[in-house]
Amino acid sequence: MAMNEKEYHQRTVCIQDLKACGCTAKEIDRFFGLNHKADQCSFLTRKRQALLEMMHQVQTRIDCADYLIFQIQNNDGKDGSNDGSDSKSENG
Repeated sequence: MAMNEKEYHQRTVCIQDLKACGCTAKEIDRFFGLNHKADQCSFLTRKRQALLEMMHQVQTRIDCADYLIFQIQNNDGKDGSNDGSDSKSENG
């Protein structure tokens, strides 16, 4: 059955939105293979959960980087290392 212009436009917009959500071509095909709105909502809910998990993983990495920056900036030289901040004052 051929799509009318309105259905074609709706599908095109939906494909763009799915791509913006990070869906692959295979996932988009799977989405359109679902016949019920409830199944499509479940698919999108799972995709959202996966994106949220990725965001949490990245946030953990950012927190680790922030901690390392804090440790480096607040190093009192207790471990014998020098971060180079005194080199200008020594050389004039």
